[in-house]
Amino acid sequence: MNFIHVVRKYMPGHILAYTASLLLGILAQAVVLLQPQLSGALIDGVQQNKAIVLIAVQLGILFILGAVLTAIQQAILGTIGEKSGL
Repeated sequence: MNFIHVVRKYMPGHILAYTASLLLGILAQAVVLLQPQLSGALIDGVQQNKAIVLIAVQLGILFILGAVLTAIQQAILGTIGEKSGL
């Protein structure tokens, strides 16, 4: 069974779900890419004795948002797998 055959067999009826999953994955990766920048700002704030509460809260929100987006993406993919009999 080659790749094209698998795609043609399981793709119909799930295009919207696959698209949503792809977009959630891209968004989750964008959130993950923001985390090092905020972590650097947090470290700089600690070194310079600045207020870091806002940065720490933002960083926490990014961690939670990344986890939620990934969980939703995995739930969508799991649903597709259950419906497709994979």
